[in-house]
Amino acid sequence: MSKISLNMNDSLTFDAWCLPKKILNIAVILPDDNAYPFSIDRVKPGLSIAVKTIKTLELLSDNYDLHVNYANSRCSFVYPINEAIKFYVRKELDVIFGPFCDYAAAPLARQITFWSIPMLTAGAMAADFASNAVIGTGEDNGLEEEKAEEVHLREILKKYKQIRLNPS
Repeated sequence: MSKISLNMNDSLTFDAWCLPKKILNIAVILPDDNAYPFSIDRVKPGLSIAVKTIKTLELLSDNYDLHVNYANSRCSFVYPINEAIKFYVRKELDVIFGPFCDYAAAPLARQITFWSIPMLTAGAMAADFASNAVIGTGEDNGLEEEKAEEVHLREILKKYKQIRLNPS
């Protein structure tokens, strides 16, 4: 348990555990249909391992917690933006993983430009996604880059203050 001392007229000491935890919310918006290679059921186990690893390796400082929320994109251009708006209104949105389908990702990528929310997708291979000028903060990591997910996650984590990152 870490202690912090503040020097004023009197020395005030308090435990870091009494500070409220800040939550880093990951919204995973993918199809709930295993006919797609990046369905919720196929991605969820890997994300669970990643979250457990982040916590085990203490990549987040003690006053942060990591939450992963899932929503069905249905590979439609309508549902992902609706689900993202729900997450945004509930203040459960710091980063979006997905959507996989081009038509699902395009409107969402355009909207998150105004929210300054990053989007990571292994899909969305349409030509528009080659330029961040077109889609703002949306990111397409492609499947060809080794360790691309780790690099993107580290960049997201660096955005938040008081987060420890192990050197790699």
